[in-house]
Amino acid sequence: MTLGELIDRYRPHLDDETVGARRSWEGAYRYTLKHYPPNTPLDEFDLEVLAVRMSEGGTPTTTS
Repeated sequence: MTLGELIDRYRPHLDDETVGARRSWEGAYRYTLKHYPPNTPLDEFDLEVLAVRMSEGGTPTTTS
């Protein structure tokens, strides 16, 4: 499974959330996809690295 597939799987579940919650999740998806392409296998996705990048507010880079 890839990161894009995971996002696509869970995005429909946001339909029951508040507008604020949906916007928050969509923002998180967009930010994540700036750092990791959608075809990134989940075993190569590093949540800890993403968390550091988010807290530092650094410039997005894609990983290979």
